[in-house]
This record gives sequence, C-alpha cells and structure tokens, in this order.
Amino acid sequence: MSLAKRLKSAQTKVSNKGCQTCKWWGIQTAETRSLINDWLDAGRSSMQLHDILSSSDDDNADSAELLKVCYSAWQNHLKHHDETCREPK
Repeated sequence: MSLAKRLKSAQTKVSNKGCQTCKWWGIQTAETRSLINDWLDAGRSSMQLHDILSSSDDDNADSAELLKVCYSAWQNHLKHHDETCREPK
C-alpha cells in the first residue's frame, strides 16, 4: 500500500480521542493538581508518580480517580504538560 493510501486510510479511523491524561487532569481537584505539579517541579520520579496515580492498595479507593494510562502515555503527556495543563502565571 502506498504512503498516500495509508495516510488516507488512517484519517478515516477514529483511533485517537485526545490525550486521556489531559482529560483525567481536568476532573482532578485543585489540591491534587497542585501536589502533582509540586512533585514534578521538585524533579521527583515520574515513574513513581505514575504508580501512585494509577494504582491503589486501598480496596475502598474510588477507581474513577485513578489515572488509566500506561507509563509511556504518561511520559508522552509530560512532554507537553506545562503547555496543556498548567495554569497561566
């Protein structure tokens, strides 16, 4: 299949519904967003943060609060986090 045909074919498929992390970010409290930004600003581990945000040891935890993306999607989001999710100063 030619490159042009592959591009046309990809345009008709709805495979990307936007950044799921950005959507998740939008439903978090201001306190949670601030704590996450503080974590990132301090240069702490993004892998550890992802683990905290995406899993729970508490059986009573609200699963709707958990980040439901894999670590590589989280890393991709972080490349543009400041432009997409930070409040303007």
